[in-house]
Amino acid sequence: MNATNNVQGKGSYNGTDVSSASNYTVYLKSLAIQKSVTDLNGGYIRPSDILQYIINFQLSDYFQIKDIIINDTVGDGQSFLEGFTPILVITEAGNTLNIPFDPENYHVYHDNATGKWIIVFRVSDQLVNSGLSGNLTGGLYTNRSSNRGATTGSITFRTVIDIAYEDPSNYPPGHPNLKSGDSTSNSVDVEAKLTHNDHRVADGSGAGVTINLPTIRKEIYAINGDMGITPPYPVRPGDNVTFSLRVSVPTTNLCNFTVSDFLPVPFFRADQVTTSISQGDTPPGAGEWRIASDDTLSAYLGRLPDIEVDTSNNMIRFKYGSFNSTDQTERIVHILFTVTATDEPFADELYLTNQMYVVYYNSLCESFSDTAIQQILTQEPELTLDKRVNGTTGSGTIDPKG
Repeated sequence: MNATNNVQGKGSYNGTDVSSASNYTVYLKSLAIQKSVTDLNGGYIRPSDILQYIINFQLSDYFQIKDIIINDTVGDGQSFLEGFTPILVITEAGNTLNIPFDPENYHVYHDNATGKWIIVFRVSDQLVNSGLSGNLTGGLYTNRSSNRGATTGSITFRTVIDIAYEDPSNYPPGHPNLKSGDSTSNSVDVEAKLTHNDHRVADGSGAGVTINLPTIRKEIYAINGDMGITPPYPVRPGDNVTFSLRVSVPTTNLCNFTVSDFLPVPFFRADQVTTSISQGDTPPGAGEWRIASDDTLSAYLGRLPDIEVDTSNNMIRFKYGSFNSTDQTERIVHILFTVTATDEPFADELYLTNQMYVVYYNSLCESFSDTAIQQILTQEPELTLDKRVNGTTGSGTIDPKG
């Protein structure tokens, strides 16, 4: 049922009638439902975490309902946590009851083909088992002049985020593991009957989570080997600048993961970076790159990233490819590389921006990207002109001489 509120304004301006009108419509529900979700592990949302769902529902003050059934669908990428007994909470006429569901009043079905779980909560049957009538009554249903208070309910249950999807349509061949950017959802529907006319009433809601994305950080690591430098990072021609590219990968599950860095032209040249040296925290020499001591992804993969230089865009790209881990451990990418400021003509005291660009894909081949920037301040030579008299054909003296 809809309730529409209309408003109209009329007037006169310089002898001309003027008017305007508007309206707002509210959809009135006898029964409403909402769903929320919390990751009980806290921090990153990742596979193996336990999710707690709360289904909240409310009954209008003016109705009474019976035969209440709530159907919940847990999407692929989660599993119903059977070790936790769902809890029903009912508030009616100012009284609140906490009722663990009896096994016969909630039924769990799993579809291996789609990966979905269906949970059917028979709320009215549970109320009857708990010694109640099985009906829920709104606060003004029996006496419109005396409100007994709001009639509400909730159901709490838990799921665990799976390591991998079950439905092949949710992932590319051979890569079922949930990755950063992957989502898993949950939907809920409630249905009941009005006691005075058996009219069916229903409502729906949903919630879900997305596996956390990598976070990135770009820094000026050193200038001429000095790691104590501070902004605005002044750089002169011939200076060696070491850049730091750091990525936190929360689950070690990514597709086609690349870390790129765009250097400002013509102040730096990307094709100078050619040589990989051993892992460590000392700034690499000009044209060299290394992984820092806190880099853990390369050790896990057993290899360094492939490096690619795009001279047309003055860009260095580090290519990690695709990888999957079942331990869900956060791992770090930390790359250091050094380039030399060129002596190409350039303006003095100019801020130049260096951009880090990270790209990866989730299981549905949807692309995600992130950027971080860092600026340097150019310090170019200044030409100073000075004009003086150096000599004379006369008998006088020049003081001072040029």
